[in-house]
This record gives sequence, C-alpha cells and structure tokens, in this order.
Amino acid sequence: MFPVCCKSCGKLLTVLLFGFGLASPALALQISAGIGDELRYTDNAALSEANEQDDLINTVTLSAGIAEQSGSTQMSLDSALRAIDYTRDTFDNVNYLTANANASWQMVKGRLNWNLVDTFRQQRINSLDPGVPTNTQDINVFSFGPDITIPLTSAQQLTIQPQYRRTYYEVSVADNQQYVLGANWQYRWRKAASLVVDGSVSKVSYDVSSFDFESRSINAGVTGSVSRSDYTLSAGVTHIDRDTGSSQRGNNLDASWRFNASKTFTFGVTASSRFTEAGNVLLNAALLSTDATGFQQNESDALQIATGVVRIKSAALYLNKTFRRLVMRFSAGVRRSDYDGATSDRDIRAATLGLRYNHSARLSSRLDVRYNNTQLDDGSREDTTRVTTLNLNYNLSRRITASVSLRASRRDSTVPTNAYDENSLSLGLAYQY
Repeated sequence: MFPVCCKSCGKLLTVLLFGFGLASPALALQISAGIGDELRYTDNAALSEANEQDDLINTVTLSAGIAEQSGSTQMSLDSALRAIDYTRDTFDNVNYLTANANASWQMVKGRLNWNLVDTFRQQRINSLDPGVPTNTQDINVFSFGPDITIPLTSAQQLTIQPQYRRTYYEVSVADNQQYVLGANWQYRWRKAASLVVDGSVSKVSYDVSSFDFESRSINAGVTGSVSRSDYTLSAGVTHIDRDTGSSQRGNNLDASWRFNASKTFTFGVTASSRFTEAGNVLLNAALLSTDATGFQQNESDALQIATGVVRIKSAALYLNKTFRRLVMRFSAGVRRSDYDGATSDRDIRAATLGLRYNHSARLSSRLDVRYNNTQLDDGSREDTTRVTTLNLNYNLSRRITASVSLRASRRDSTVPTNAYDENSLSLGLAYQY
C-alpha cells in the first residue's frame, strides 16, 4: 500500500507543477527549509507496562515548504521527513514522511475555482493503543474539484461543488473513493449576517468491503457577527442508504459561538452532530487552521479507521488569553462516535491546557497538559491517559534554536496490559532557513 501512496503523491506534485506553470508564467515562490536533531531518553520506549524498556532515541528531521500567492494561483506545500533511530533496538529504525498540499486556481474570476488538497501522514492502526511503530501506518487522502459560483442577485449566490476524493491506508482495509456533489446557497440579508442552505449527495465505494453507501444531506442555518461575537447555527437531516440494503436517517447540527472579549481574550463553544466517513475526518484535519483548539486537533487522532459510516456527536468549549508575557490556551469537550460493523462505539472526554511564557526575546518555556478518557460501549475497555510536557526553547540566533523537554505520561486502563507509565528527557537543536 505504501508504494501506491507514494505514487499518488508523485502524481500530485506533477499536477501542481503543470497547473501552476499554466496559470502563472512567473511564480513568486516563498521557500523554507529546516533541519533538526532530537536526542530523547525514555524509560519505557514501548509504552507497555509488561515490557518496559529504556531507550535512547535519535530523531533527525528534514523539512521543506513552498508557498505561492500571486495572481490567480494560491499554493502551499509543506513536508517533513523524520528518521528515527532506536539505538537500543526497542523497535527497528523507521522513516516517516508527512506532506500537506493545498492549491487553488481561479480559472474564471469570481466564477470558477479549481481546488486540490492532498495530505500524507501517519495514523494509529488501533486508535486505543500507543502510537509506537508497530501501531503506525501511512495514509494518503486526496481531494480535487471545482467551485462553480453563480451570482443570483447582489445579495445572493449559488455555489456548486463537484468533488472527487481518494483515501489510501497502508494497513487498514478501508481504501475508498468518493464522488460528491454539493451545493450552497447564501443570502446576505444583513450587513453582518447571512442565511445559508447547503446540500450534498455522495457515493462512497470501498476497494474490498461490503460497506459501500450513499448519503444525501440538506442543512439550513445562519452565520454572522454581532458586536464582538461570531456565530454559526445550522441544522438539517442526512439519509444513508447502504449497499447491504439497510438505511439510516438522522439529524445534523453545527453550532458555534465565539466572543472576542478583548484583543487579548477570546472564548467560545461548539456543538455538532454529523454522519461522515473516516477519510473525510482526516481530510478535515488537514484543513484545520493554526488556531484550531486542542479538542479539534484531537478528533483525527482519536478516530478509529474503519469502513462504513461513522456518526460523531461533540460539544466543546475553549478560551485563549494573552497576558504581557504569558499566552494561555484551554479547550475541553466530549465526543460520541458510533461506527458501522464490528468497531466498538465509544465516548471520549478530553481536555488540553497550554501555557507559553516568554522570558526574554530569546528564551521561552511552554507547559502542555493533556487529559483523555475513552470508554467503549461494550464495556471491554476504559482508558484514562494523562500527559504533561515542559519545554524550554532558547534562540541561539535568528535561525538556530536549542530546546530541552521533559515529559511524563501515565495511562490507567481496565485492561491491565494496556496501562503504562513513561518519563522522558529530550535535547534538541534545529536550524530553520
């Protein structure tokens, strides 16, 4: 499976280079590159209570990125290659490649945009077990299609979005392709508020599975801002028809409220209920903005790769506060995942706290605390994981950074063999161009 993923990435790069060569005769590229080395000592490299083994792990990271935003073309490609050496042979040495590509070409101004997204990364095979090499697989999620915009009046527009998606997994038997036709109608009825109606029809076909299905969704809502608040409220219905003959119908909800109390303090709440597929969750994760909450970022990591429909219900709150030298970010939430087939449904409660303190222009420290409780419906397992990380960064120059990191992890589980404790110390040096 891995060669297929690489082949897909190669095709992606060809499409990018060819398309941008046509769209922009002279690209104004911004290029970045970096190299780093981290030496980490851990007293439990396998993250196992039954097989504790200390190890000295050396990780060399090469990173590169390009971005272009001139004329009708916007493009970004960020990649990193990590070479991990377990010097005491807890695991075989491994190399991990990650790459995220986003491209948009405005073929007809205000009327036709072509969009491409491709993400290549690693994902746990069993989401309940630690992310060690024996529980890690490569994945590749590709999406391509146009946005066709039809202005109806000065306040209304209709956007039609046909899209093709392809998902590959190195190990999980869930490779699939999707054909999606979406439509979105927006009416700006006030200066800072819009009515929105959107719908979609999709067909999901798995390479080697009987869980193929079709879905039809329609939603209506409002989005806008008032005073110092931004809000979104949308509700609708989804109907699922499986090739096995069964069908399912359920309600959709997407609600969010963000309050900008000041330039340095924001907080908000979110709630959602939706039918989706594993590859779409991974694709959405690749599109998350850099200010996404820790709870949002956790969704793809907590996902169990499986065939068929997954219904995800979640609610969360978050707050961000900046003091003179201290930056605080906090998020907490609950998530319910209902899967097709034999995969166990589960409830997740999670919280993250991040504190960054700037001691000086060169020296900064960061404290991260993460909590996660996962409980399976069948009662076979409940895990509670706590991770605390303290990091110290010192800028030796504008391009060179040295770091020291301490981490303590603990997992309690109703299945004793899945519990563990781990402590680690890391030293790092990075150069960024």
